[in-house]
Amino acid sequence: MSDGLQGSLKLALNEIMTNVFDHSGSAKGCYVCAQAYEKEEIIRLCVADFGVGLFTRLKEKYSNLKNSYEAIKLAVREGITTRSGQEGGYGLSHIRRFIEVNAGKMSILTGDGKAVWNYGGLKTKLRKQTMHLPFSGTIINLEINVDRESVYFLINSEDEIF
Repeated sequence: MSDGLQGSLKLALNEIMTNVFDHSGSAKGCYVCAQAYEKEEIIRLCVADFGVGLFTRLKEKYSNLKNSYEAIKLAVREGITTRSGQEGGYGLSHIRRFIEVNAGKMSILTGDGKAVWNYGGLKTKLRKQTMHLPFSGTIINLEINVDRESVYFLINSEDEIF
């Protein structure tokens, strides 16, 4: 794995962990599991928390949300935050873009909703699923291709490039 890809992966994990501790309300924090598959040249990473979930947290500020799937789609848009009067909301959108540049996969499961982004192949696929047994927290799965030199730098509007 290149140093650049390793740095991008660390930033993605840091963003997810920050979201858990800042927004989930989980008394237990989260569980992290990762595994490298040498033959397939991929890394799979899973972060799960037992907090209130995206729908519950986002509904506090975005009252027009109707379901967990809508909450997931909203959460990955740039600038979406539950903080009042503070800039934020870049974490999940940047992670989604990193996975896109990497031609990887990402899934988010919360409540009774699940969204899966598959950036491998010729077409990008976003798949919606409704879960029969709701999960109160949030689970984020990432599949990263380690054979690519793709690097995505997390830049917000206040960062200077030069």
